[in-house]
Amino acid sequence: METCYQVNYQTSFGGGEVFTRAVCRALAALGRPQVLFVHREAKFWDGLGLEGVECVPIGTVEEIDARLPAQGAQLLTHNLPDAATAARWGARHRLGGFLHMPLWQRDPEALDAYRLLLPVSAYVAESA
Repeated sequence: METCYQVNYQTSFGGGEVFTRAVCRALAALGRPQVLFVHREAKFWDGLGLEGVECVPIGTVEEIDARLPAQGAQLLTHNLPDAATAARWGARHRLGGFLHMPLWQRDPEALDAYRLLLPVSAYVAESA
């Protein structure tokens, strides 16, 4: 079964991280191999009971690039990367993302590279 790669680059624990944990648990229940890239300073991931999930601490997006297959990976983000990173990932992989925060007063240029966007609430969807 194909590996699902996810990115949650937050350094503090909040609602998006609860959601990320729920997605990881759902994929694990389906037997889906998965890798979750997390910020190396976000130590809270160790205590969230993510059996079956390979958590990979990273410091830069280039470290993610080095761990992904050359092309064709299923890549889900829980944070909006910069436009250049999103364009690179979108050109090489099947890029999808969860939108946890409204897009008002944010630069949505990175969204152009996504194949799938999943807002987590009507409030967030209205901002897109």
